[in-house]
Amino acid sequence: MGTVSRRAEQIELRARMRAAGMTYEDISVEFARRYGLRPRAALRHAHGWTLQEAAGRINAHAARAGTDSQGNAAMTGSRLCEWEAWPGPSGKRPTPQALTLLADVYGTDIHHLLDLDDREHLTAQDQMLINSIPRRDTSDPHRDERPSPRTGRARPPSVAYDMFQRVRGADSDLVLDEDEEERLRRAISRPSRVDGRVVASLAAILAEQRATEDLIGSSRLLVPVVAQLGEVERLIGEASGGIREPLVDVAAQWAEFAGWLHIATGRWDDARAWLDRAAVWAWEADAATLHATIISFQGHLAFHRGQLGPAVSLSRAASRDPRVWVGQRAYDAHQEARAHALAGQRRQAVEALTRGADLVAAAASAPDAAPPWIYYYTPEFYALERGWVARYLGRDDPAWNDEAITCLTRGLDGLGDARGSEWAAEFLCHLAAAYLQAGSPDLAGDAGTEAAAIAGATGADRLLPRLRRLCTDLQTRWPNSPATTKLAQTLLYGRSAGA
Repeated sequence: MGTVSRRAEQIELRARMRAAGMTYEDISVEFARRYGLRPRAALRHAHGWTLQEAAGRINAHAARAGTDSQGNAAMTGSRLCEWEAWPGPSGKRPTPQALTLLADVYGTDIHHLLDLDDREHLTAQDQMLINSIPRRDTSDPHRDERPSPRTGRARPPSVAYDMFQRVRGADSDLVLDEDEEERLRRAISRPSRVDGRVVASLAAILAEQRATEDLIGSSRLLVPVVAQLGEVERLIGEASGGIREPLVDVAAQWAEFAGWLHIATGRWDDARAWLDRAAVWAWEADAATLHATIISFQGHLAFHRGQLGPAVSLSRAASRDPRVWVGQRAYDAHQEARAHALAGQRRQAVEALTRGADLVAAAASAPDAAPPWIYYYTPEFYALERGWVARYLGRDDPAWNDEAITCLTRGLDGLGDARGSEWAAEFLCHLAAAYLQAGSPDLAGDAGTEAAAIAGATGADRLLPRLRRLCTDLQTRWPNSPATTKLAQTLLYGRSAGA
């Protein structure tokens, strides 16, 4: 069948299927069956677009979203063709961010863009990320065109979560066995059944959620964690006797984690609400270090909101109780130093940084290990915190800027697999800024590119405005640097751009 007659047939078939109330996903399935098309090509043809037309729409969408305001990383028909042909020999693997971009333009979800052959060729990390994304209900062809009566915006997909929703495929020895899961389900249906084993099971689920966040980022965990907290809060409402205190302790940890997730995704008011609730529960459980961690997070939240005075005061308050683990006090000294440094209070910043270094040394020799909710307080993490402070001090002091680069590089290099986490990407942004202060555009661009790739893979949208500003600064001052172009491409297409 010739190209012209096939195109005419597709136009006629598309019109009949739309008139029958069928979705573009329905049309793509039929096109894939009739014409042997791969999923991404089938969806493009379902819309009736050529490669060039689809590329133009993708570029227009990227410009509206602010990911390619300079036009340095435009989609082309040939690149789109490579994504459609993968995993064939002429194809190139699209990243999860690239697939998300296509899904936005085609009005579908990422799962409709992949078939079995695609999934069997994904990396393990990409498979996990993609599996964590909820599927959209596309049974109504006009579903997303109908605005919410409350907001006037298109409705988001509705997803149901339960207490046991986990990212499948995560390597963990914390997954509950069938007996433990059944015990927990019975306890949720009848809170009087809560006992020590149920509390231990809840702690195991929370520990797995923390580990999962390092892999897939904060935004994808918001809904399940908050839903789970609702169940935990219901258990607390009916708990009494000797089991109440350990249950409230776990609930405080869960609410503290929810507070962090909301900070990491820029939802300040919700973060404050969850941290306030966590503080009450930690106080009830007389968990001194946990309570201090929550107060410290409130200081971290104040810092991100530009409230530097409260950030200093809350960091000090978190260290007030002598029962607080020394490693937590070490972090709070660094957080205080960071707020002083950003405010231009150099003497106070250096004093707090010196106190923090002494507490880090004390923590290294302390017999008690880090509590489970701050498992990441390691020598590498403290080096990153010191580098963050030094980066601010280095704005007008090259010696401090050199120390920032040294500390941030050493800390990142020591993270292992955690270097790919969302929170590590924030430190990569600070490393890029330090390189920029040192006048090293290529190194700044490389650090920014790595951060942008992680942001794309983990959905860390909060970092994107900062990375776009970095890209704009590089384009203005060093437009011919290859690292500048690579950063722009990665911001648009994900971590394999230019590969």
